[in-house]
Amino acid sequence: MKLTFWGAAQQVTGSMHLLEIGHYKILIDCGLDYEKETYQEENQQFPFDPASINLVILTHAHIDHSGNLPTLVRLGFDGQVLCTPPTADLTSILLFDSVELFLRKAGRKPRTKRGNFSGPKPLYLHKHVMDTIDRFVTIAFNKPFKINGDISLTFVPVGHLLGAAAAILTINDQGAEKKIAFTGDIGRENYPVLVNPEPLPEVDYIVSEATYGGRMHTKDQTLEDRLVQEITEACIKSPGRLIIPAFSIGRTQSLVFALNQIFTKKLLPPFRFL
Repeated sequence: MKLTFWGAAQQVTGSMHLLEIGHYKILIDCGLDYEKETYQEENQQFPFDPASINLVILTHAHIDHSGNLPTLVRLGFDGQVLCTPPTADLTSILLFDSVELFLRKAGRKPRTKRGNFSGPKPLYLHKHVMDTIDRFVTIAFNKPFKINGDISLTFVPVGHLLGAAAAILTINDQGAEKKIAFTGDIGRENYPVLVNPEPLPEVDYIVSEATYGGRMHTKDQTLEDRLVQEITEACIKSPGRLIIPAFSIGRTQSLVFALNQIFTKKLLPPFRFL
């Protein structure tokens, strides 16, 4: 058994890990690395032959974990992509959205000829996303799935995003059973609209991302409490405008839910529109 890390190591984006069991190659996540200005060119260069990969396991839908799957398919990968049903649905939406961003950056204008770009050529197109979606095979949480005679997979809920899972692989490695867990991104407890992360089973190895591993979440203040505090300071005590950047699909969902709860519970005085 051999494990190599090809993304999200000493940086945040581009999560991609290659697990080799004999001649069988499993790619865990295939994220877009967008930390460099030349990220479109960089993401076309895989450190392995995409056609040599037998299987992809997708932990969740965020683009830094799923966003380069269509490139992998475009360059020769023809295996299955295993994920949970919500992850398949969300990933489809986000990948089509990525194509629109690529086309916008490429400068294609309405009614121009196919492939006529004034900017950088898109990393992939709608066709490649559709080809990728065709490879999705969905697996329910906590239901062991036999990949082959030596490898089985179980998805365990980790919160973070709808459908997000830790991938637990049970492997017969030359007669010895070994378990390895890839956590993906782990959510926090009591977060709006998401399930709490479930405890992982006992494993021999664990691969976990630690982008925010050095930070502590506040336990004495909910998201609703913090929003009420900020809205009161910015819009009520001294009338003004509050701008809340919301760039992530999961955080945007939680923000909208929290705002709805605030107004439903009447935690703020009625607004007067001028």
